[in-house]
Amino acid sequence: MQTDESPNWRVCARAPRNNVENRVEEDMLELRRLNATVLEHSSEPSPFRTTEVLCVARDGNEIAFCEPQWIDQKLRAILEVASSLLRDATSANATAYAAALLWMGIIAVHPFADGNGRTAFRFIVSRLDRSKHRIDAADYPILRRYLIRGDVNNDLRNLTVIINSLIKRAGAQSCPTQSAA
Repeated sequence: MQTDESPNWRVCARAPRNNVENRVEEDMLELRRLNATVLEHSSEPSPFRTTEVLCVARDGNEIAFCEPQWIDQKLRAILEVASSLLRDATSANATAYAAALLWMGIIAVHPFADGNGRTAFRFIVSRLDRSKHRIDAADYPILRRYLIRGDVNNDLRNLTVIINSLIKRAGAQSCPTQSAA
């Protein structure tokens, strides 16, 4: 009988967590590299911001993004949950929801001094390209326009719908329709 003290039990219990931690670490580095690319700064990954950031929402209210000391922790949590949802999605709707959640999470944390929306967009595109349910590259401008005008506080449902419709459209274009026998 295996107990918590058994060496095999400890290895098995830690293995999945380590894989998740490794993926999150890779995602964090990829986000930082994408931000450097978006800003055309250098080939070195961008650092996370060290100052507080406020923006004015459409309704005129100020929104305070995540305080700098919490960026790493909150971003890791978002990447762990949303990226896992995206990898494990079995339907176009689940994929769309995970991608929308990932985009909105990155924007809500606002980890970089500049280029957060563009970085989040490229990150989501890279994740969707690796998923079972893809968006046709020709539809990226539609998604980009939506993301640029999206409202982080109100658009999770709308963003899920638009991503889902683009996934379904890509699937309809790439898969021949089958007639019922």
